[in-house]
Amino acid sequence: MTTVGNTTILKTNQWRKLVNEKTKPILNYDEVLDTFFFYISSGEKDRIITRFVDEHVALLYRYSDKEFVGVRVEYFKQSFLQKYANKTWVLSETGSKLDGIKDFTFRIDAVKTSPLGSQYTIPRSIESKVHVEPVFA
Repeated sequence: MTTVGNTTILKTNQWRKLVNEKTKPILNYDEVLDTFFFYISSGEKDRIITRFVDEHVALLYRYSDKEFVGVRVEYFKQSFLQKYANKTWVLSETGSKLDGIKDFTFRIDAVKTSPLGSQYTIPRSIESKVHVEPVFA
């Protein structure tokens, strides 16, 4: 399932706008799909393309202009949190990069619900537990 494509073709104007305007991204966790969504753009009417950069994480971009608009993390609770809870996920470690961004990281501060550490709870207010950091070139 790992597909690393040419992510340098993606534009990052929307991301820069979000950072410059100090606007918060839209964060959502879908329990049925076990998928975490991070959007830097809302109300997209264009077709959104999903490009996986590792076994969990996909970059989302608009078909028409290749503008990066978000991130999708699949198997979020089932396996991503097991691997990255309270650690930092780094885009460059997947062999991918975004044009104009030196690197992209995010960290999830999760709460263990099992003494063995095999189960995690996703906080109700996930926004306060997700830290996203673009590093512009």
